Amino acid sequence: MTSKIIVNNIESDTGVSTVTISSPVNLSGGITGSGFSVGTGTSISSPSANTLRINAGIANSDATTIGGGNFLYGTTSNAVYDTNGGVNVGDYWSVQFTSPSRGKSGVKTLVGVAGTECIIGFANTNTSGNSIISSLIQSTLVSDTAGSETGKFSIYTKPSDNRTLERFIIDPQGRVTKPYQPFFYATAGAQRDNQTSNPTVFSNVITNVGNHYDGTTNYRFTAPVAGVYLFTSQPGYKETGDNASWKLYKNGVAFTDFLRILDGLNSHSSWSCAALVYLGVGDYVYIGWDGAAGGYHQNASMSYFSGTLIG
Repeated sequence: MTSKIIVNNIESDTGVSTVTISSPVNLSGGITGSGFSVGTGTSISSPSANTLRINAGIANSDATTIGGGNFLYGTTSNAVYDTNGGVNVGDYWSVQFTSPSRGKSGVKTLVGVAGTECIIGFANTNTSGNSIISSLIQSTLVSDTAGSETGKFSIYTKPSDNRTLERFIIDPQGRVTKPYQPFFYATAGAQRDNQTSNPTVFSNVITNVGNHYDGTTNYRFTAPVAGVYLFTSQPGYKETGDNASWKLYKNGVAFTDFLRILDGLNSHSSWSCAALVYLGVGDYVYIGWDGAAGGYHQNASMSYFSGTLIG
């Protein structure tokens, strides 16, 4: 036996806050097309066979869609990049988890909108109570040639302005790069004879990622972050018949002999040297002549000082 009740509205009785339906309700004929409203700006619908969509009043059409073992949350808007290569943190992103494939039971895949990057953003609440994207991880399809697709993985962090920057990259071949890692390389910049300067001059700055090396006044590197740094140098050449002695200075105090030649090798000669040094934030290092008898010679392009953050 079946029954049918045709009504335009069902509401609770006076003094009762809710309507309770104790038995299962078959909505197979009710959630079709635009579906039905469950509150201002909120609806439940079935846009296609075997698909359920819940819209919670966002500006774009897709809020939450479940169908065929897939789960989609968000919109179909693409992330937009600013002129400096950063992702604008105000953009919308789609999140799609696909059903298990290729026999990997329980594995879900996060899928970006076709033709775009797949991005996961991490948000924190600021002192004003606003949710701010502070970092991102991103997967990019580098080549989409069928059967030979390649992809890279990136990590973005947010500096003081309203964008994020690509800080850590793994390319399709597994090579890791960190484009913002502190690094500098400077050469003497001019030929100099019979020098005894402390610090030793390296004024021709070729590379200076982060601008932490001063090639104008103090000829020193200042650490922006605590960590282990590697410094290398060919500071100059000993003058014929003279001794040669350079030291690596940390915060103005001799840290180690960087290059020392005494009582021998009277020819015009030099060596390259290296040192690993732990620096705290604001610590600085430079190379200096330690007062050995005689002086040294520098070649404009061959005498150099370099350093980088190891970690």
